[in-house]
Amino acid sequence: MNLQKCENGHFYDADKYQSCPHCQKMGDDVKTVGRMEAPAAAPANGVPTGAPNITPPPSFVPSDDAKTVGIFQSTLGTGIQPVVGWLVCVRGACAGKSYPLKEGKNFIGRGDDMDVVIQGDRAIARVRHACIIFEPRAGVFYANPGESHELFYLNNNVVLNSELLNSHDLITLGETDLLFIPLCGPDFSWDDYKKKDE
Repeated sequence: MNLQKCENGHFYDADKYQSCPHCQKMGDDVKTVGRMEAPAAAPANGVPTGAPNITPPPSFVPSDDAKTVGIFQSTLGTGIQPVVGWLVCVRGACAGKSYPLKEGKNFIGRGDDMDVVIQGDRAIARVRHACIIFEPRAGVFYANPGESHELFYLNNNVVLNSELLNSHDLITLGETDLLFIPLCGPDFSWDDYKKKDE
């Protein structure tokens, strides 16, 4: 092997090529590849001429990405989302287990990301089989159909629209019966409890 360097700084095997194959591929526009020329001008304001123009990252802009706080949670000031009622499993794979309800929407399903996770009943949809809502201003609970194809029942009647819930109503999903036990309502409100402390 006869290693040669052309006038443009490319290395090639002179036994195989009469002239630099790299320069021939580039045609008439022959330029040196890989060489860096130092800037000719002196630095101005501490930044060398020819230096890359680096834009600093935008300054930090505070945003309100915090989790939404419910009415009772902000009233109590504890950071705890207070319980407003329970669903108690009276029949099914989880018989004897209670599920706390919070203000707003409580989605029921088998999935771990549901508010009320009922495991062991494959007849219950994984996601949003049903929804129990506590409306804090009026102090009332509603049972609503979820977003799944499966049906659920309130006191053995199919729930197709929003239905008002009363104490000890029976909610049936799949092979599971849940007894509704309210905490908040006409006799108790977290707002009233907080006002007594002040």
